[in-house]
Amino acid sequence: MLNIYKRLLIRWNSTLSRPISSPPLNVLFFGTDEFSNFTLKTLFSLKNKEPKLINSIQVVTKPSIWCGRRHSKLFIPPVTGLYNSLNDSTLPPIIPYDSNDVQPIKDLINKESINMIIATSFGYLIPAELIKMVPYSMNVHPSLLPQYKGSSPLQYTLLNRNLVTGITIQELDPFKFDAGKIIEQTPEISIESLNLNRPISSKPVEGGWKTLLLRDKLGEISQNLLKNVLIKKLYLPENIARNSTVNKKYERSMAPRLKKEMNRVIWGDDSIDDIVNKFDVLGPLFTFYQGKRVLLHDITIKKLEVNLSTTAQGQFWLDTKDQSVFVNVNDQDQKLLKIGLLQLEGYPVEPAQVFMKKLNKRTNNSRLPINPSNLVFTTT
Repeated sequence: MLNIYKRLLIRWNSTLSRPISSPPLNVLFFGTDEFSNFTLKTLFSLKNKEPKLINSIQVVTKPSIWCGRRHSKLFIPPVTGLYNSLNDSTLPPIIPYDSNDVQPIKDLINKESINMIIATSFGYLIPAELIKMVPYSMNVHPSLLPQYKGSSPLQYTLLNRNLVTGITIQELDPFKFDAGKIIEQTPEISIESLNLNRPISSKPVEGGWKTLLLRDKLGEISQNLLKNVLIKKLYLPENIARNSTVNKKYERSMAPRLKKEMNRVIWGDDSIDDIVNKFDVLGPLFTFYQGKRVLLHDITIKKLEVNLSTTAQGQFWLDTKDQSVFVNVNDQDQKLLKIGLLQLEGYPVEPAQVFMKKLNKRTNNSRLPINPSNLVFTTT
């Protein structure tokens, strides 16, 4: 990781002390999630250190909403959490975004003389009427555009096992996501060099951990790229024109919004490595047992010296020594899925031993023992 930073800093940091002659920026920032926070932190850092560069920052994000079963949990966008944690009474209030009424934002642009819109992982297309009101606009995107245009570039990078990734800063397009002119782009960053290793923990590892780790690693790198763009004023039209060949080497591809169906285990098609990679990238997977959905948590690979010749694809059993459920995937190297936590539809997440103990009664309503050969997960 240090080698990546050294290479990028050599390229960018030589410009940090250049004098700033143009008017300072009044920034209107649109963001929502944890990746957005890296941009917001960078903007506030520059505002404090380089007041002639950034004069003011206004923040727009999605409103907090009640969600979950019976709307019992309040979801507060991470950008809101970060902003509130600054504990600065002089900061203007956050502007909740309403796609059906952007007039308050238009009024703000006029009132505060906003001259730059920056969006990072906002989740909405910034309306054309807002973009046209300011001279400059930018978007920070975690891929090497035009590769992986869309809302899920991190996940598709990992699902497709790409060897390299990067960060792109582009102009905002008023009509399409990720279709603006590219302002700047990092060199290719090796996925291997980012050390996306499974966390070592005595507790079960949360599904989707690899995506979160990639998000944070690229988020840190994006901060340096954004500083470089702002300080060197690469967003000016004449600088964008000089940089017009930056994206010629990458093929256009899409990273559309993730669907729940992607978390389904396709027995017979998904290899054992595919299944574990899905879990590491997307989170808990689902399969079926006797028509009931089963969520699979805490998935790893285990190799055992057992004879699987008479074991069906998807057949599972409890290993009391490992306190886990093992599942046969017909792997040629005799590797098995090891699952520490499971959740039958309508019931809580449970350790493997508890899940297996209660499975018969919950699915058959019977006290008779289950025939082991009938313990098979299915795709549907």
